[in-house]
Amino acid sequence: MHLSRSGADWEEAPLTHCYADGNYRSIGVADLAHAIRAGRAHRAGLDLAYHVLEVMEGLLSASDAGGMVEIASRCERPTAMPADLVPGRLDDA
Repeated sequence: MHLSRSGADWEEAPLTHCYADGNYRSIGVADLAHAIRAGRAHRAGLDLAYHVLEVMEGLLSASDAGGMVEIASRCERPTAMPADLVPGRLDDA
């Protein structure tokens, strides 16, 4: 992965979490299963889904109108996936 900080040159950035290899097809299911097993909230909740939908529709409306659109919904930011989550496993081992 590469990143550029505030217009600086692009530099290599290490991947620190599993499922960051470009194959994202299973990341949602992995997070959901891990969250259930760990007893924490998962990302597939209604509040986040509604907020994401409102933001996507707001982007289209703002683009069509050539202006800004206020986003009314709010949701709690999900916690980051554990850095030590092992691909293909649901436990913390």
